[in-house]
Amino acid sequence: MILLLSKKNAEERLAALYLQSVPPFRASAASQPREFRLTMTRGDIGNYLGLT
Repeated sequence: MILLLSKKNAEERLAALYLQSVPPFRASAASQPREFRLTMTRGDIGNYLGLT
């Protein structure tokens, strides 16, 4: 979490959250779902990333 917030702009913080949250890529990516559910509101995400 500390590395997520240190010296990164909002776009970089959001990208880091996405990369931590998305299921890992596998060789059989064609069979993997193209979307995933993130059960956080925009406000929750902003608070988590220190943007509010």
